[in-house]
Order: sequence, then C-alpha cells, then structure tokens
Amino acid sequence: MSTHPADALEGVGTEAVEPAMIARARAAGEGVVKRTPVVSSATIGRRVGGQVVLKAENLQATGSFKIRGALSKLADLGDVAARGVVAGSAGNHAQ
Repeated sequence: MSTHPADALEGVGTEAVEPAMIARARAAGEGVVKRTPVVSSATIGRRVGGQVVLKAENLQATGSFKIRGALSKLADLGDVAARGVVAGSAGNHAQ
C-alpha cells in the first residue's frame, strides 16, 4: 500500500476538459470575472531552471481564481441555485 499523498487522488479530477465546458464556464463569469493578464517571472524561472508564467488572478475582486469556479458551479446548478445556495469555506471561498 502506497503512503504517497498523491496516490490518494488517483482517478480524481481526471475528466477530460472539453471546449464546450470552457465556453460554459466563461459565459458564467461574464460581467463579473475580470480578464487578467499572464505575466512571466524571470526570478522564479531562474530558480527552477525554466520559463515560468503566472496568471494574475490576484487582480480579481476576491484576490484569487475562486470566483471562476464558484460562478461556473452555480451556472451548472441552473434553476436549482435560484432557491438558494449555502457554501462553507475557511479559505478564499469564504470571502
């Protein structure tokens, strides 16, 4: 039996991402999610020995990418979400 933490995730989140899924998620955030830049980091790149690019999601109102996932999930729920949604988090979703 493996004791490596990553082994516990085997098979989790392995669903293929289809272009239609990306389009739905993008539409869900329309008018709320800011378009953020991708920036390179020469400092980190030197440390790891390669090119490093970062998506500047810290520029979102919540300071993270989490708004994208939350809005996408609400859109996936459709009319059911209109009755109300309760979410619990001790992290960025709690903002």
